[in-house]
Amino acid sequence: MHYIDHFVSVRKFETLTLHEVTQKLSIAGVSWLQLPGQDGTAKLARSDFIKRKEIFQEFVYWIFDSFLIPLIRSNFYVTESSAHRNRMFYFRHDVWRMLTEPSLSTLKLDMFEEMPNDRTNRLLAARPLGFSKLRLLPKKQGIRMIMNLKRRPQVTRYGAVTLGRSINSVMTPIFNAVTYEKNIQPEKLGSSLFSVGDMLPKLDAFKESLRTQGLQDRQLYFAKVDVVSCFDTIPQKRLLALTDGLMSTQTYQTGKHVEIRLLGALQRLDGEHVNPAPRMHWTSHTAAGKDALSFGQLVQDKLAGTKSKTIFVNSHLHKQEAKADLMHLLREHVERNIVKMGKSFFRQKTGIPQGSILSSILCNYFYAELERDVLAFAQGSDCLLLRLLDDFLLITVDRQHAERFVRVMHRGHADYGVQVKPTKSMTNFDVVTDDGVRVPKCSPDVENSLTIELSKVPGQSFHRKALK
Repeated sequence: MHYIDHFVSVRKFETLTLHEVTQKLSIAGVSWLQLPGQDGTAKLARSDFIKRKEIFQEFVYWIFDSFLIPLIRSNFYVTESSAHRNRMFYFRHDVWRMLTEPSLSTLKLDMFEEMPNDRTNRLLAARPLGFSKLRLLPKKQGIRMIMNLKRRPQVTRYGAVTLGRSINSVMTPIFNAVTYEKNIQPEKLGSSLFSVGDMLPKLDAFKESLRTQGLQDRQLYFAKVDVVSCFDTIPQKRLLALTDGLMSTQTYQTGKHVEIRLLGALQRLDGEHVNPAPRMHWTSHTAAGKDALSFGQLVQDKLAGTKSKTIFVNSHLHKQEAKADLMHLLREHVERNIVKMGKSFFRQKTGIPQGSILSSILCNYFYAELERDVLAFAQGSDCLLLRLLDDFLLITVDRQHAERFVRVMHRGHADYGVQVKPTKSMTNFDVVTDDGVRVPKCSPDVENSLTIELSKVPGQSFHRKALK
């Protein structure tokens, strides 16, 4: 019962092994594993013990896999939440339906339109993209919608059931093409940050810029705003037009290669040093069709200078992708994203699919265009505009620019589907929007003395990163 309780209380991605469950159980004392007339004190041959252990582990596995999990599934909806990261929550099915029905009804009215099953089946049969299933995550206030586009569907071919390609796998060529454009045209991403770590170089550059302008002693004004449901509100037609203009070549060549790296000696919890196996990683490389390099040239000119102690292995997997074909596939993905809710199929009529391999990078390009059209006044040398997906942060020495930024963003911009959530806006000065709403002020206190090692092997992640 201890391990059943542990299984129910584990967090997402935590594991429970058969060895861990059976480690403290005496197999010799299990009566139904004993031969007739034999007691638990009899000595066992090694082969007999191994066989009994195998049978007992199969029984324990059956308890968890075929009894406990179906029992939980039949009585509870199990999910993580947005607020508590990987902690698991158990909702009774009737309670979960009561919580989610209002949100589902709103989604079906605002974001989706129902499609007849026969039309959906014809559409799915004629294209490589399948359908996704909707998953709802509880938040502190409301429900967050997530689509699982990594799931590989079951496909029946010639009487045999196999796993087909996931939607994200089908969309990988477009992701490679857009990533190639990101590398050759980084200025089109505006103030985009792809991780919190990208913030420091921009802050350092802004600090140096203020110093060279003699503005280092001026007061800094901070303004932060958050866009409501960014993925769900992006206009589809405008996004497709932007992506079509972004692609600078008519043909893209994509290839794959393997990178093999030695991680070096790692220290275990008991202090012993071990040499792990080399790490193998499949990587894609993309170039314009007319500029494609041979693999040897690619390694010599671009790859070798970025990574040390690495072996590059050519897979000879190369494919030419036409821009017209990629845009056709993207239109299918954006304008005819099919979602299954219960037994019915729905088409997403606004926004882009959450969970798509393309959602983050296309969102960054889209809001970069908003910055150029609407927030050009915040591009001066006395301002620093940062954006992590839909979270905007302006740092400036000019209070008028900061106030204008807050008011402009709070007006909303229907052409971009942008509506700001007032409760999440924050400044370090007093400002009132055009609607008379006073924006909350943030605290000046910053806690920078707390460091936590999240890994179960302290120092190993730092060691691996130091070798890159």
